Amino acid sequence: MKRLFLFLLLVFPAFCSAGRAGVVEVNLDNLALRSGYIVCGEVVEIRCHRGRFLQLGEVIFTDVRIRVSETWKDTIGQLPEITRQEKTGKITEITIRFLGGRIGDSWQKCAVSPSFANGEKVLVFAKKFNGSLSTTGWFQGKYRLHNAGKQAADSPEKTFVGGGKHLPIRKNTSLESIRLQVTDILKRGKRPEKEGAKK
Repeated sequence: MKRLFLFLLLVFPAFCSAGRAGVVEVNLDNLALRSGYIVCGEVVEIRCHRGRFLQLGEVIFTDVRIRVSETWKDTIGQLPEITRQEKTGKITEITIRFLGGRIGDSWQKCAVSPSFANGEKVLVFAKKFNGSLSTTGWFQGKYRLHNAGKQAADSPEKTFVGGGKHLPIRKNTSLESIRLQVTDILKRGKRPEKEGAKK
């Protein structure tokens, strides 16, 4: 066990050592087109477990279950990570897996993985990777949603997507605006530019 711990202590950080700077940046077009699933929803469960990852051996994974409120992109087919309504086939829940997590006193952290919190409302771009559903482009595929509050007594709350300087969505932008942009990207169906090997 000590040898395994030493191996992971040396190799796991090396895999993530480049941190976010080591991830190839993608734009919103590439993010949307490379994703098999694009959904909005609320995080309802987070659990960690051990499993194998590429050539690193056993690592800690975190599975995040999201109750889906909106589906912007769906891929036909049955996956264990996706729950659908029996009659309509609409996605009701989706489970995203990322590298890193904590089990008891053991923990592993990967700088390129996204972070989630229970009860958090999110926009997620996801695709199949290493036998499960993961965020497309590592941390670049997950966004926190927040409400700005009512602008007037009779107006609905406006939902915003939290952006960032190292993300395809650079600044806080209304969810409706991002939805329209993604819809347009998917309609155009332009092939993403080649940017080398990436998740």
